[in-house]
Amino acid sequence: MTRTAAQDPSGTGPLATVIVPVHNVESYITECLDSLLRQTYPNIEVLVVDDGSTDDTASAVHSAMSHDARVHLFRNKNRGVSYSRNFGIDRAQGAYLLFVDGDDVVAPDFVEVLVEILDSARCDSAVVGFSDLAAFGHRVADQELKRFTGEDVVASLFGDCHGIVCNKAYRAEMIRAGRIRFNEGISQSEDMLFNLDYLSRCESVGYRSGVRYGYRQRSGSATNDLDNLRWFDVLHVFDEFVLQCEGHSHLSAHVRRGFLPIAYEGLYRYRLLGAEDLALLQRLEQMRRWCEYTPSEFSLAFRIKMFVFRHFTGVVMWRRQRRVL
Repeated sequence: MTRTAAQDPSGTGPLATVIVPVHNVESYITECLDSLLRQTYPNIEVLVVDDGSTDDTASAVHSAMSHDARVHLFRNKNRGVSYSRNFGIDRAQGAYLLFVDGDDVVAPDFVEVLVEILDSARCDSAVVGFSDLAAFGHRVADQELKRFTGEDVVASLFGDCHGIVCNKAYRAEMIRAGRIRFNEGISQSEDMLFNLDYLSRCESVGYRSGVRYGYRQRSGSATNDLDNLRWFDVLHVFDEFVLQCEGHSHLSAHVRRGFLPIAYEGLYRYRLLGAEDLALLQRLEQMRRWCEYTPSEFSLAFRIKMFVFRHFTGVVMWRRQRRVL
């Protein structure tokens, strides 16, 4: 479909584009769109990118379009969430870009607060708090705006800001100038790669702790499916972060702490799958050893947590049986 650049008749600020990738979410998309169309920041466009849904998702979106011209629907063959997000980026008219999943909901001031951080606080990226839907009704109150600069920008992905894209806003001009895209070849932790590419170009990131994004946990997702071999795409993400760490000891500490539990989970998944892929096992072991290299960087509480985690998953006993050290 062809659209002209949206104007700002209300004079309330730059246009913000919200990109919503969807696939078979007919039970949730209406609630998601309702939360977006009730935003206190009115100058938005909502681009719903249907990734080959076979249910009535499109019908629900058409219903929203009939009541609000800010909603636009694009329908494609099934190519994955990264393709859908890239498709939305290419068609966005806004100065600011946001990403919301079609089965999630946002607070009424979600867009307003993110735009304020970008606009008034003059940050390159804006971040708000998030939680699962069960806790979303008990929103955490805002603290003073926290600003990350220097090496702390990328390191924030392993702390307050987290690695997802759905609790953030981005400057469209920076994405286009840097040709930043979601990697369509991986299906696990693609958010982290996008954020690494974007944040490595940022001078500052602003964070508001108030919970304004509520996500829905659904069984069968790539993250939760223990039989999904594509989960091991996370190794590619890890490799990219290690490259970014070269010469940055401060960042390395954060990456080690962030990926160590993922390394243990990877070995746990490998064992459950009964895989006999020596190359994959070696990569998982290399990841574990790199993350464990300097345990003195970790707090006592974190070391205890990891001790419990690797014993709970049976990683220690299994590695001893295989004599993988």
